[in-house]
Amino acid sequence: MVVKKPITKAPAKVIAKPTITVETRKISSSESCCSTPCCNNIKVRKVFMLILMVVNTVLLALVLINQTKMEALRAGGSENYGLLKQVFQTEGYKMQQRQQLEQALQILSQPQQATPSAENVQLTPEQMEQVQQAQPQQ
Repeated sequence: MVVKKPITKAPAKVIAKPTITVETRKISSSESCCSTPCCNNIKVRKVFMLILMVVNTVLLALVLINQTKMEALRAGGSENYGLLKQVFQTEGYKMQQRQQLEQALQILSQPQQATPSAENVQLTPEQMEQVQQAQPQQ
């Protein structure tokens, strides 16, 4: 004989839910929200980079001012430098420079001719005597 037992459900397991605790505190005006050494290091770096950029800008301005003074000295003074700038802006000067550059380009683009070496030159007996007379006697 088979005995039948009634089916009963097992009670459900209770799962504990995680809890989150948040600690809050008020920050006084004397405290910084970023008081860690790493954060302070970043602030120092930013200030240092700002100072470097200002110094670099000042030095660049000094170099450019000195460059103009050097060009004026090359021209023989600031009055001559002003005249020289006017000359550089004239059409005649621009055309002259263009012609010289075109001539230089033509010369450089032509194939170079071989120059005769001393071995290939045939001297006449008269020329040989002149060369020997020109050399100091030993």
